[in-house]
Amino acid sequence: EIQFYDDREYYTSPTITVYGVLNFNGSKENIINMHASEMHTAFVCRIDNLGTINMNYVYFVNPDITSSSGAYSSKGIVSNSIFDHWSHNRDPLVGYQNGNITFVGNTLGVYDFEFVNCSIYVGSNTNLNSISTQGSIIIVNAFFANVYAGKLENNIIYTLDVIEESDYNLSTVEGIINNNLFLSDNSVSAMPKLYVSGFNNSFSQLYRMYSSQVINGYYDSTGTPTIDVYGSLADASLLWPYVVSVEMFDKDGNPITKVGKEEIKVRVTFNRPMDKNAGTFLTFGTIEPYADYRIDGEYISDTVWEGTYTLKAQIENGQNFLKVNQAWAAEDQTKTVFGEYQLHEFTIDTTAAMAMNLQAIAKENGIELTFAQDDYDTLLGYNIYRAESKDGNYVRLNPAILLPDESTFLDENAEPGKTYWYTYTVVLTDFSESNPAGKVVATAMDTLAPNMYHTPVNQGYMNNNLVISCTASDNVAIESVVLYYRAVGATEWKTLTMVKQNDKYSATVFGSDLTLDGIEYYIVAYDTNNSIAKGSAEAPYTVVIKDASSISRLGDVDGDGVVTTKDALMLMQCINGDLILSDDEFKRADLNKDGDLSSFEALRILQYINGNVNTLEM
Repeated sequence: EIQFYDDREYYTSPTITVYGVLNFNGSKENIINMHASEMHTAFVCRIDNLGTINMNYVYFVNPDITSSSGAYSSKGIVSNSIFDHWSHNRDPLVGYQNGNITFVGNTLGVYDFEFVNCSIYVGSNTNLNSISTQGSIIIVNAFFANVYAGKLENNIIYTLDVIEESDYNLSTVEGIINNNLFLSDNSVSAMPKLYVSGFNNSFSQLYRMYSSQVINGYYDSTGTPTIDVYGSLADASLLWPYVVSVEMFDKDGNPITKVGKEEIKVRVTFNRPMDKNAGTFLTFGTIEPYADYRIDGEYISDTVWEGTYTLKAQIENGQNFLKVNQAWAAEDQTKTVFGEYQLHEFTIDTTAAMAMNLQAIAKENGIELTFAQDDYDTLLGYNIYRAESKDGNYVRLNPAILLPDESTFLDENAEPGKTYWYTYTVVLTDFSESNPAGKVVATAMDTLAPNMYHTPVNQGYMNNNLVISCTASDNVAIESVVLYYRAVGATEWKTLTMVKQNDKYSATVFGSDLTLDGIEYYIVAYDTNNSIAKGSAEAPYTVVIKDASSISRLGDVDGDGVVTTKDALMLMQCINGDLILSDDEFKRADLNKDGDLSSFEALRILQYINGNVNTLEM
């Protein structure tokens, strides 16, 4: 195990510099781990390669393999290894250089290497320059994830997340692309633009549908496709282990894509011989991590696994995703199937799978629950239960058993904007209860408008920024608070989104926007469904704008042009509650500009008059 960094703050990144040959000789029983310390998990682990590096069975987190010489010649072979660059959702990676923190995005630099049977997880701004890859899996979750491959052969390239527009994201400008499987998720925008040459490559459905959009040079000058996107692999067994197909059958052996309340058989076919003793199982569910329900089974051949499952009335219905777990190649368990990235989608029919059906709809007066069942012929009624989280404490809502002919229940006590989970049971004639039906979730309508408090601003000064603030809160969340303002006499309103600090929101109108005509303004606070305003376009607040010279002379409280004991007296009278100063007088009296007057400021004026100090500033 090699750890970069310790608990100290670093000003120069720890670096392994290679002048000759460095061999990392791990094994599948003893994999070499290379990573940053727990205190610096977001930092790169840098190797300056001036020679040759060979890696076998290495798990390298946040690698940055570059050459300070700038000479990118062949630099070694990486085999049976994992380069993990993004899977732990780290912050943007940083490195320390020359006393400064250098933010490098999620940049991963690997140059001129040959990767054999590796797993490469890459993040944003990732550059794998002039590499050759064989039998590896490259999983891309990135913006501008550039892979310039000298040879791309027998690999799986899978793109997970949105990739922004660029000329190319995954390419071989020169070299060979042969017998590779190109996969993408269900979004066209997430598909990399490719420069593709070679033969015997296979493409997923979206590549076939949008080939001219995502493959550069797809058509030649005569309009003929240059790549056969409907071709097949020459030999799928040479690729990293993956799921070739998932099939579902009913109890009679008929293929199905929509399942009901029944026993089903699931058959998974892999591209290469798998370890039959791995304990492979399937899970499925409606949301991540897709592990609500488990299907066990066994291998019926080296490449085919089968399992059975009986769907109950209580199971959650709708669109589900099935994931393969704990499956790896027969010759090496480090070559694990990437089940979380290759999900099988199927549907559980609402009426077939859930004889006990429950729906929740948010209305203005609460959350309305609609329920029905056809599992029980003799029943006494129903009980409705509610919790504040999916796996929380479910409390019965109905004080008395709901009658058999009732099919709706209104939860009038649902707090506006709050999310609840519901289920229900059937009460039988012997007062026993059935198992709960499937859980449903609903968020009550946010019918409460935000609260806002604002003290109007009535005066400002030329070339001085004007700060306007308010306090706003909401039972759920404030989405935004907006200041609308314009010069008096203007027709168009300008807007500023007010900045939040705790419950206080403020916006600054720059002095350059202020004129002696004055300004008008009003404020609106928004939540998801409601808003509240202070002032309006029809009746805005008005701010008088004055020449800043009226407040330029500190200490001259009465504004007669000289600082006298009268000014100190007026300040003390204001403190004692005997006098209210005008806005201009207050600003000339507030020597330290903290918004409050004190006897120290009156004393400072007297000291200035007596010559004990030569400035009024505090």
